[in-house]
Amino acid sequence: MQIKTLFLGMGLILAGFNLSAQNKVNEHLATAKSQYAAKNLEDTRFALQQALTEVDIMIGKLILEKMPAQWSDMKAIIDKDEHVGSSQGFAGVYVFRNYESSAEPKKTAEITLINDSPLLAGVNAFLSMPMAVALSGRKTIKVDGYKGMLERVENAQPTEYNINFPFGQSLLSFRFQGIDDENTIIKLVDEIPVGEIIKLAN
Repeated sequence: MQIKTLFLGMGLILAGFNLSAQNKVNEHLATAKSQYAAKNLEDTRFALQQALTEVDIMIGKLILEKMPAQWSDMKAIIDKDEHVGSSQGFAGVYVFRNYESSAEPKKTAEITLINDSPLLAGVNAFLSMPMAVALSGRKTIKVDGYKGMLERVENAQPTEYNINFPFGQSLLSFRFQGIDDENTIIKLVDEIPVGEIIKLAN
């Protein structure tokens, strides 16, 4: 991709963000342009990487805004929110939100979105093989037009369910503990704007 095309593409992306967020990215883009003009390609690449990281941070914040603060009888633990997660060694968008109920028995839920998840290949393989669906005891569900894999973790105490939606090179994952009914799990996921979150991440 030519550098000018990349600058143009970044400019189009920025149009969807607030002014403060745009300013941070524009600073890195200005540095990249000046370094490119001076033929300092290594510094150009570094500045562009910084700009892309800022964009990922902004996308992560927008995705968190799509997740409810109160989810059924579970409350979001806002101070545990994460986005981008470069310290965890992941590139691109990384988002995490945790939920807990206050009443006993306690219920918990997690929503995670991650690029290049190690689970991605396995989930895609499962969803593309109808025979595997029939034999594994797992299920395929669809929310907002996106297929996902529902799995009950064997012998887990408390009861644990996982639902994974693959898209592109990313995975949107839900993990529930302390909820025994599968239909309740599916209804909870239906309350989340899965399609909107995936579109933002893309």
